Amino acid sequence: MVSAVDAFDAITTNQPYRMAMVEAEAIERLRGASGTQFDPLLVAQPAGLVERGLYRAPLASPAPAAV
Repeated sequence: MVSAVDAFDAITTNQPYRMAMVEAEAIERLRGASGTQFDPLLVAQPAGLVERGLYRAPLASPAPAAV
């Protein structure tokens, strides 16, 4: 469960190498890994919450400046 939540957070948060993705894309990526990387039941529950608008990821912060 923790790895699925961590993956969702990583996908929906700005990273030094890419901008955050929208929640719908994060859910699709988790579903794509459902049954292999993640337990399907642990993907279905949070996916349903996001799709029904019962969960909103925090707004992404601006990408860090390149050094």
